[in-house]
Amino acid sequence: VGGEAGGGKTRLVEEFSKRARQEGALVATGVCVPTDAGGLPYAPVVGIVRDLHEQRGQLGELDEPIEFDEFAKTRLFESILAFVTKLARESPLVLVFEDLHWADSASAELLGYLVRNLTDTTALLVVTYRSEEVMRDHPLHGWLTELGRHPRTTQLRLAGLDRAETATLIGGILGQQPTWSLVDAVWARSQGNPFFAEELTAARDDPSLSPELQGVILSRVESLSKEAQHALRVVAAAGTTVAHRLVAALGVLDVDVLERALAEAVDRQILVVDVSVAGYRFRHALLREAVYAAMLPGETSRLHRALATTLTADPTLGAPGPSHRVAELAGHWWAAGEWPLAMETSIAAAEATAAVGAFREALAHAEHAAVARERTPTSQITHHELLARAAEIAYLASASERAAELAQAAIDSAPADLDAVTAARYYTMLGRHEWSRGRSGPAFDALRTAASLLPADRPTVELARILAREASMLMLMSRHGDGEIRCHEAIAMARAVGERAIEGYTLNTLGCCRSGLGFAEEGIDLLRQAIAIAIEVGSPEDLDRGYTNLCYALVEWAHFEEATTMLDESLAAGRQMGFPRVNGVSGNTVGALISLGRYDEAEAMLAETGPRGVGICGVAPQITPAEIAILRGQLDKAALLLADADEESAELADVQTRGAYHMKAAALDLERGLADDAFAHVELALATTEGTGEASFAPDMCALGVRALADRFAEARARGRRVENLDERAAELVDEARQIVISRDADGCQPPPRAIRALAMCVAEQSRLSGSNPALWASAVDLWDASGEPYEAAYCRWRQAEALLELRVGRREATDCLTVAWQTASRIGAIPLRTRIEQLAQRARITLSVSLDAPTSPASALGLTPRELEILGQLADGLTDREIAEALFISKKTASVHVSNVLHKLGVASRLEAGRVGQAHGLSPRVSPIPAAPAVVR
Repeated sequence: VGGEAGGGKTRLVEEFSKRARQEGALVATGVCVPTDAGGLPYAPVVGIVRDLHEQRGQLGELDEPIEFDEFAKTRLFESILAFVTKLARESPLVLVFEDLHWADSASAELLGYLVRNLTDTTALLVVTYRSEEVMRDHPLHGWLTELGRHPRTTQLRLAGLDRAETATLIGGILGQQPTWSLVDAVWARSQGNPFFAEELTAARDDPSLSPELQGVILSRVESLSKEAQHALRVVAAAGTTVAHRLVAALGVLDVDVLERALAEAVDRQILVVDVSVAGYRFRHALLREAVYAAMLPGETSRLHRALATTLTADPTLGAPGPSHRVAELAGHWWAAGEWPLAMETSIAAAEATAAVGAFREALAHAEHAAVARERTPTSQITHHELLARAAEIAYLASASERAAELAQAAIDSAPADLDAVTAARYYTMLGRHEWSRGRSGPAFDALRTAASLLPADRPTVELARILAREASMLMLMSRHGDGEIRCHEAIAMARAVGERAIEGYTLNTLGCCRSGLGFAEEGIDLLRQAIAIAIEVGSPEDLDRGYTNLCYALVEWAHFEEATTMLDESLAAGRQMGFPRVNGVSGNTVGALISLGRYDEAEAMLAETGPRGVGICGVAPQITPAEIAILRGQLDKAALLLADADEESAELADVQTRGAYHMKAAALDLERGLADDAFAHVELALATTEGTGEASFAPDMCALGVRALADRFAEARARGRRVENLDERAAELVDEARQIVISRDADGCQPPPRAIRALAMCVAEQSRLSGSNPALWASAVDLWDASGEPYEAAYCRWRQAEALLELRVGRREATDCLTVAWQTASRIGAIPLRTRIEQLAQRARITLSVSLDAPTSPASALGLTPRELEILGQLADGLTDREIAEALFISKKTASVHVSNVLHKLGVASRLEAGRVGQAHGLSPRVSPIPAAPAVVR
């Protein structure tokens, strides 16, 4: 087992040894010990013998003295071989040799002897070594290479952890799901080394390396010659990668000395040759970090000044590409402490990197520019302007909290006589950033302040922008009536000053408001108009927002299938504009897939877009994956996700985020049997709807609340207890849901379809408090079936069967309800619901089986979703993941996830087998179908 120091070799072997012992194996470990003159003779063998002695007591043959003469080594090796063979006959034997790179020649020779002579024995030898230590000039290099060719030897090389594995490691250390920013920071610095990742996680609040970690890293550097160490410091100051021409141009060492020093560093694998720049880079990022941190301040400044001066004189010595060159130059002037030049180049670097979408890097340069301006006595550029620009870049980098801090800093550092337009722009910016970090109160306060600074008697671009932003926030608070009023004001002002982009932005908001007020067709039409304007003015952010809100409206009005096409449509529109990564719509597309019971596709889309796939303004993106986890029965995962969502949205008071969080938390509590806690969350969710006229979420909240009360009643009845006042509160919730539906009808607009279905659920759940009514559940089933939402239909069928069985009537009908509900829950992967159905069937002695009347389409026969059926058809044609992605207009990663799901559901081991299944069901246009065998439902 080879790998770099800290790569997990010892931990892997320890875990293996633990499991081997649990299976009855005898395991012993010996460790090689380093000394100045070479390893201690037989150190690992002595350690193994000592370990075995402690486990087994007297050891027989090995305790007998050996006479040391010319045949002593042979007798010793034979004695150890016989000893190991005897132990292996008694039980499986595992002998571990740790840190072989420090082994003495005798131990290595003995190990080779055992490998060649341990034939038919249940013995396993496990050897670990540091791959970076056993280089070509190492005494064991040739021996290890030869050993690796032996037919009974298997070599494992431990590579670094990928990002997902690093996230898992950090989560295990913290005991909770880590934030994406922490995972990115640790993974970037550790490059997947588990030991480094653990140390960086432990010191996550300290940007510097711990003394222990720095000592481990520098111990390898200190073994080099002084010239090589000097060359390493030059390379460390130069950056991540450095061209040989640049190092040579600095003139810090004579040419011959420099080349020998660099060759030594490369030979010891501290540096590696990077052909992309015809130069070098450190083999591990933390090696560079440790070398750089160990430099004295004077040397650091001198090297960076020399690098900046050299690059200014000859820019071709630096990184290729204008944005890379200016960023590199800015970094050197900053580190050299040359503040006027640092400010100038940092501004240019921020603009260049932001122009190519590298917003996090742009933010670092923008903040450097602001700090350098403070240290520059005279400049035409003001400090507050630089802070405001940094705030905008921070927003684009999804650093919402930092964006708000920088916007406030721009306001605070501005002079008292700052012109009103600029001041209003700063407060508008602050309002947007406060909203994006989840602080609705301060966001509205900032916008009101911005508006108060501008004249109200004449139209201005700035006031139109403020009104548009306030309308958007009112809409997001579900205050659709107030939002509509602000929208008309903003649109009128935008048209008066000729601001087409602001007009389109506000038409988008107006479409959401009209849809939320019950005017579906008008709202959807307005959203389409907003998308057309976004394309006209070339705004990718407005295009993304337009498709995101259009998809939301389609979901709200139960156009689920159309909603699932919105991501592909938005990406196609973005590509035509030259912006291929417009993907904020994915969050709402995932919602449509969840409603349709297509959880695999929803998870695949979340995996493709990442945690911030809902767009740069998304607050608490964990809520959607938490919903899937609850439906699938992954309750611990859901709890971790919701804990993060709670922290992010704690200061919000809106329905769409804070209300949604409480609804999912209530659903989780119901799955855990915590009805009282669930009802408390429902009450908090309903509080977010007060004064909003909200009709999309509130009926669902009411239904969830009545269910919590009914569950509480059922639990109390099972324990022989009485619970007071449940009927009264349940009736209030039913009436609240009913009034929402009635009021919409009275106003001449439509209630959202889900509100009608949720009202039916409310009434049916209420009946459980006095004797569950199967007719009410049957009515709810019809509504959910009509909308194409399988989970809710299956839940209601389960309750309908439960009511029929309690009344001791309609056993056949109850059996049919349970069978269909069980098939649905099994097909979509709703594990907790399926378990409840099976438990009820078991109690009622009902056998669940595949219905003879079940549809015989390929999708139902194979248990695949419509998208997976498309994928199977592509496999039947023999297409690769890349070809599937191109054919279906999805990413290669998403195609790969779908293929894996298809293979798993079909129970086949390869794409070829899956393709044959597809051909058998006539899914390939190139192959004539053959009669399909009866489907087996597992």
